[in-house]
Amino acid sequence: MTRRKPSQKPNSDMIKRKIGEARFFLRHLKDHRDKQRDAAKPPPEQFAYYLSAFLSAAITVSDLMKQIAPAWWERLEGKDRDLHDLFWEMRGDAVHEADVETKQRTDEVPVRFDPNHQRVQGFFFQSMFGEVKTRANSHSVVDAAGDEREVVEACEAYLAILCREAEVIEKAG
Repeated sequence: MTRRKPSQKPNSDMIKRKIGEARFFLRHLKDHRDKQRDAAKPPPEQFAYYLSAFLSAAITVSDLMKQIAPAWWERLEGKDRDLHDLFWEMRGDAVHEADVETKQRTDEVPVRFDPNHQRVQGFFFQSMFGEVKTRANSHSVVDAAGDEREVVEACEAYLAILCREAEVIEKAG
């Protein structure tokens, strides 16, 4: 990987690479969320790590677009603008406060046994003791308008905004 010279102007290839990086961490966030129903859960701190990495990549996309189209975000309206502002704030928190504040909720849900490894044990365990429950964590954020959104869904929506606007910038370029 070559390092970009500070004088090199950002281009659509750079933006696409960073969008790919944001997608990579979004997949990890989804996977972490989806594994909350599993008997063996991933460590909870991994969610914060993936969220921080997603925020870094997504805001870098925004920064690169800003260098090409200085006021690109001014086209955003309503909920899109609220979401953009929320993600800038979250990225600032991740960098300057070492933590992103999310509303965390824990629910009791049925365990999802891994069909490749735990199906037989899960079947016998459930037949002996009934439905097995586990605690599943979910995270949400609240935007400036007071709307609460699940974090992974908010990340998907923000990445969709970035992709849409990057395409507009590329076509105008």
